[in-house]
Amino acid sequence: MPYIYAMEFNGLPLHPLIVHVVVVFAPLAGVGGLLYAAVPRWRWWLRWPLVACAVIAAGAGIIAVQSGQSLENQRHLQTLPELATHAARGRFLRWVMLAFLVPTALAVWQLGGPYIKGTTNTFGGSSATEYGPLLFSFYPNPNPAIRLRTNNFRNVLSSNPCPA
Repeated sequence: MPYIYAMEFNGLPLHPLIVHVVVVFAPLAGVGGLLYAAVPRWRWWLRWPLVACAVIAAGAGIIAVQSGQSLENQRHLQTLPELATHAARGRFLRWVMLAFLVPTALAVWQLGGPYIKGTTNTFGGSSATEYGPLLFSFYPNPNPAIRLRTNNFRNVLSSNPCPA
């Protein structure tokens, strides 16, 4: 592996410091992504914090891998087997965070807003009013019990938005 210059912050190796950024922002981005997908009424509020967490986590992941390689070369730690596992997991997480960033950005971009050019009816202007509350449905089970599932939204409109 080629020599990578020492990455330090105030005389401390940068790797242990930047790993803490990844450890904080990657789970925040993951939880934010789950909430963004599961709770439509929060999407408008969550969109920019979610993108910020995803960008910070992905950027910190890239820097963590580079600073880890720098620390490994600087301290001559290439022979430690635990370090090889740690480095492989770090490289994998870097790609996972970059892969997470793409659908996150696309989902936020697709959400748009009430001011999208050509919008004629915003159904209330937010995803909460557009989709409405969760719809709980009953499904038959193989045994005598009935299963309650939530897999849809229900929005009862006061008028027909598509007149004939």
